[in-house]
Amino acid sequence: DRYSVKKIILLSLGLYILATLLFSITHNFYLACFFHLLTGIGSAFCFLCAIKLASRWFAPAKMAFVTSIIVSIPFLGSLILQAPLTLLTQNMPWREIMLLSSAPGLIIFILIVCLVQNHPPDYEKTTQSLSYLQSIRKALLQTQIWLASLYTCLMNIPVGILGGLWGVLYLMDARSFS
Repeated sequence: DRYSVKKIILLSLGLYILATLLFSITHNFYLACFFHLLTGIGSAFCFLCAIKLASRWFAPAKMAFVTSIIVSIPFLGSLILQAPLTLLTQNMPWREIMLLSSAPGLIIFILIVCLVQNHPPDYEKTTQSLSYLQSIRKALLQTQIWLASLYTCLMNIPVGILGGLWGVLYLMDARSFS
């Protein structure tokens, strides 16, 4: 709440793009793990900033719908790109594919610079002026935040782990998909 959402999106997306590029060229396992961690951090901040922007641009009654769209877009993207990426991996080295995947990120970065605004012109800032530590303390003491975090964790772990690890293999073995 203290910083420009657009700047945070650009910083985190820039981190994501840079980490993807570095991941694609490194030959050190530990650096690859570190760069992969940075992509996760970058994508998490981009997601949170998208939710923050939505809360400023859409009425509270529309937030459930808008949030579901924001959550669905990455899943839709991975669903659509599964087949093209499979074809690419059969014809190109994975490092080149990772380098290529940075290009759409750069395009999105430029679009955000040109199009995204922090808030509508009539937006009124209503946040309290708490110190950083007071804000953290207040957030950590909110039961709703802990419940929402637990729910999100329990919903995403099975989908992410089971689907990511075994989803494609299951469909290939059980349903004979290519």
